Amino acid sequence: MKNSNPPKSKDSFPKRPFEDQVNDDQRKYSRYVCDSRAIPHEIDGLKPVQRRILWAMWNSDARNRYTKTVKVAGLAMGYHPHGDKSIQDALSQMAQDFTFANNIPLVSGEGTFGDVLDPSAIASPRYTEVKLSDFVKDLGFFESLPDIDYVKNYDETEDEPIHFVGKVPIVLLNNIQGIATGFRCFIPGHRLADIVKSQINYLKTRKPLSLKPWYKDFKGEVKMAETESGNTTMSTTFAFKWEGDTLYLTDSPMNWNREKVVSLLDDILERKDSWLKEYVDFSSQTFRIELQYKKGKNRAKRKSWLSSIRRTFRLSR
Repeated sequence: MKNSNPPKSKDSFPKRPFEDQVNDDQRKYSRYVCDSRAIPHEIDGLKPVQRRILWAMWNSDARNRYTKTVKVAGLAMGYHPHGDKSIQDALSQMAQDFTFANNIPLVSGEGTFGDVLDPSAIASPRYTEVKLSDFVKDLGFFESLPDIDYVKNYDETEDEPIHFVGKVPIVLLNNIQGIATGFRCFIPGHRLADIVKSQINYLKTRKPLSLKPWYKDFKGEVKMAETESGNTTMSTTFAFKWEGDTLYLTDSPMNWNREKVVSLLDDILERKDSWLKEYVDFSSQTFRIELQYKKGKNRAKRKSWLSSIRRTFRLSR
């Protein structure tokens, strides 16, 4: 029998260093994974799984009526060639309505979808329900359906949009984080009013405005800094509230859940020179932890402990 796949001749192989070839191929693969999973489209601000979820909801009862999360995930799986767990997780995250999750959710949820203390404390998808939020219906995503381009889904039985077209750039609205093979994506959230203001300003002047990141209900500070390489970094801080001489921790930085904050306080307690005497956790859906610091018998000692607190948390009063 004749070999239908004869070995290639030496002349047919790429004439370039093997290391360069591997790096180039890996980079292309990483970009593909980023584009197909990890980063949003600049036009509608949605990752592929998010767009497919909204499309499935628009074409089902979940357009206007609360529907079991597990059912919506099953419908979205007809467009998204991945397991139900990843779709259920993405759907639940789209419904989360607290600091650092979504400034304005695109999906309305009924049930337990976590909170700022523990974003992962999400009930089983067979107990929670979702529908399209009023906000996403007002965005214009579905008004523009006749004017956008479509492609076939993975088994070529249904059409799905390449992207939606909205009235505002959603890519700037809600906090976006994604990681793939060798690349990562982070786009901070911004206030809707600021986004609209910048759009109007650009239409009038053709000049962009500089927007400051903003997170709904966040009590700490959002700080921007430029690195030596010219990149911009963002950091968030703890938040505190003084009630007389009593100090309360009222918010934590991004990606700091309750468990991580309590672990930090326990570490501080164990230090021999610790300023912390004890802490009492009154948190319920939001942070409220009383920090009982060592006051000392004289003003100098007390001032020293307060300085230690400020150094630990970059606290100002």
